[in-house]
Amino acid sequence: MSDDEHALSAGGSARGADARLGPVGGEPPPRPLFKRILLVVTGIGGYEEVVRKAGELASVFDAEVVALYVLDQNKVRQLSRFSSKSVEAVEVNLEEDGWTYLYYTEQQLLERDVRVFLRFEEGAVVERILAVEEEINADLLVTQQPSEDEDRTFRSYLPHIIDHLSCAVLIVST
Repeated sequence: MSDDEHALSAGGSARGADARLGPVGGEPPPRPLFKRILLVVTGIGGYEEVVRKAGELASVFDAEVVALYVLDQNKVRQLSRFSSKSVEAVEVNLEEDGWTYLYYTEQQLLERDVRVFLRFEEGAVVERILAVEEEINADLLVTQQPSEDEDRTFRSYLPHIIDHLSCAVLIVST
């Protein structure tokens, strides 16, 4: 009986190694498709579906999720100009909203036994998302496509974000 035949009859691999020991030659096992998912938290209508999709993917690939909310300084200034509120008051309101969305995301993902990390950033949305994607070495970015009548600012950012990412992208229609 050849070595390969003996390995097969003993439940091993025809490649000359026991399947339980991994690939021949000491190669590491293949890396899962997604280990780290960057979930861009928007709070736009239908966001629940985005969290659900990210949770499903994280469960399937045993990935961790980094939930990121960016407090958009341009949006703060615009809202302040068009309301009677000061820049500081608008910023406080948006920061509170951001943490509310992040905590909602955390709760939903923890219920699915997904490892989740929360990130709150301030600044220009495109730059912050790209910086975090690079910093955490994300394999996948998950976000949503707002409808025409929703957040037009975020809609305008998406092409710039996608063009400069080094990871895969999943845009969930809501």
